Amino acid sequence: MKHGPIKLVAMADVFSGSAGRQRQEFEHEGLADEWTCRRPPVHSFDAYKNAMDCLRPGDIVIFATVPAFRWVHFGYAIEKG
Repeated sequence: MKHGPIKLVAMADVFSGSAGRQRQEFEHEGLADEWTCRRPPVHSFDAYKNAMDCLRPGDIVIFATVPAFRWVHFGYAIEKG
């Protein structure tokens, strides 16, 4: 990768299929090596917990959900430290 060693380590979504489609797009764009999920994508209302639970110090979370739900995600992140 020309911009640095960035790896996607987890994905979570409420709806099934979204993460799978994204993975196919990564592969189509030649980014399959950047896809190193530590856990398989999870689809449920609390899937964000599964994704955050696999993070290590220095990892970054991107919340791409509607702002109305982010307080739940931020609360869990704070709880996890």
